[in-house]
Amino acid sequence: MTAPPPFRLETVLDVRRHERDVARRKLADGLRHADHLARRQESLHAERRQQLDEMQALLKNPKVDVDAVIRRRTAASQLLAELRQVEWERRTFAKQLERLRAALIEADQKVHALEKLRARRERAWQHHALQVEQRELEEAWQGIRQASESP
Repeated sequence: MTAPPPFRLETVLDVRRHERDVARRKLADGLRHADHLARRQESLHAERRQQLDEMQALLKNPKVDVDAVIRRRTAASQLLAELRQVEWERRTFAKQLERLRAALIEADQKVHALEKLRARRERAWQHHALQVEQRELEEAWQGIRQASESP
């Protein structure tokens, strides 16, 4: 049996695979960025909590260092502003991540559809090749039978 004819859409399939790979990389980059934002948010929460705890400790002291309390309060306020900014970025970026996920799913579906088409065509070609081979064998058998029956 000979090899099946080349898949005419192989170049398109290669392009679709490349697009899928690009979509995967973009999603991976996006997930890393989302993880970075989450770690930054956790870090800001911890820093702010520490500033507030230190401020509470200073306020419990009979001799309150007002300047130290004000510095802690200012730092906690700045951290809160940063924290809100990071939370906004995370919410905004979550929408971008969903678009990246959707793009990857779409690219993967396009590749899958072309791979399925190629497999179907290969199966059809194999079926056709087997039919041709079967017909040739039957003709050969008929020829042998006719030759053996002739005087």
